[in-house]
Amino acid sequence: MITVPVAAPNKLFQWQLSLFEYNQIKVYGNDAWWTTMSSIADRNDHSGPISSVPWNLSLPNRIVPGIHSILSKEQNHSYYAAGNVFFGLYNIIETLNDEEILCIIDCDVIPLKKYDGILPTDDTVITCNEYEDWHMLMSRPDKANYSFVEPFLKHDNHAYMDGGFVPILIKVKTLKKIIDEVIEVTIKIVDENQDSPKGWWCQMWAFQIALHNNKIKAIPQLNTYFPGRHELNLDKHYFAHYSCDPKFAKGEFPRINYKEFPTNLFYDRVLEWMFR
Repeated sequence: MITVPVAAPNKLFQWQLSLFEYNQIKVYGNDAWWTTMSSIADRNDHSGPISSVPWNLSLPNRIVPGIHSILSKEQNHSYYAAGNVFFGLYNIIETLNDEEILCIIDCDVIPLKKYDGILPTDDTVITCNEYEDWHMLMSRPDKANYSFVEPFLKHDNHAYMDGGFVPILIKVKTLKKIIDEVIEVTIKIVDENQDSPKGWWCQMWAFQIALHNNKIKAIPQLNTYFPGRHELNLDKHYFAHYSCDPKFAKGEFPRINYKEFPTNLFYDRVLEWMFR
């Protein structure tokens, strides 16, 4: 399994990738060098592309074209940048074996322990299902946001969507099957929803829509700890996603009060990294 965090070329992602690398090496040791490939978009808007980042990264990484490389100058809303999650994978998967399994994550996701959980098949993916009942609410006709995705759906079998997202475990061959549709739907959603938070969740909608249309079943797993939302359970949590943590607030870092951190493995790892 190759873990692929997807980053943008700015300071926020610089330290997030540093924290990820620290934990990836902590968990996987020397195997981290063979099972990691960070994808760094060469642009996050219509400014000129970069060719490198001075980030002193330890693990393999690649500068890849950002989604703005295919957008018109008029498509300049900040929501389009969310499309880099999947667009940033094009140049990664073209060099990999079709049977390889990817673990796709945002940069604000870190491993807590070695993954030995359920793995995807050719026609399944493994997702973190926290998002469905949090704000997606889209996997079945009786869900509040189903009407939002319904116009994009190409059949009426509702056995495939689960409203989940990263960490996503998926075979390279399966990703190749859906990635073009994910990008196409992503752009269309942002084109039409620039005054709504739904536009920012474009990749989440598009990923689920593409799974449905290609009859690839999402298998939901509650395998990720979300600090601030629930308690850490190391029997089931392989990852931590600190996207909305009020204590380790990524939007405020480094201006945080680390003395208020609870005592658990996630916060201990953050402190180790901060004071290494």
